[in-house]
Amino acid sequence: MRVYLDTNVLSRVTDLRLTAEDARALRLIGDAPNVSLVASSETRRELAKTPDAIRNQVLMFLCSLFSKVPDRIGEVSGCLGSAPLGRTPLGGGWVDPSLRGLRAIFDPDDAQHIFVAAKSGCEFFMTFDQKTILSRVRADPRRVEALCKGMRLVSPSELLSILEGPGLRGQ
Repeated sequence: MRVYLDTNVLSRVTDLRLTAEDARALRLIGDAPNVSLVASSETRRELAKTPDAIRNQVLMFLCSLFSKVPDRIGEVSGCLGSAPLGRTPLGGGWVDPSLRGLRAIFDPDDAQHIFVAAKSGCEFFMTFDQKTILSRVRADPRRVEALCKGMRLVSPSELLSILEGPGLRGQ
């Protein structure tokens, strides 16, 4: 089972802005034998913006510990020469329909992360972001599920509950 880590998961670990429940959930998820935690170049790009030099280096180290999902092209500019041959009409751009739909729900950076995770076959997208991700999923779960091809967007405690559920226990 592949679990994509939102950037805020790594950030909260380094600044210790975690509840005891969240810390426990992260430890148990990390110990689960059937879970593979992954990140992407999007994660690395966002972490590189961390202004504190020492924290930046620690975050980059943490990011390097996780398997990386491949980059996914979700948008091609209309500029001449920017698109693969035959992908777009001359002078026109192209946006993957899933990415377009995700952008209608989520902030652009969040939509990009979710798109990469879904297109990479991750079963879960783990985030602490209640305000701009998880609350929006709860507002329209069927639409999000359709755009994400069944990938579930969850908090660490929600993922732990799923992993401890009767159907997955012991796998």
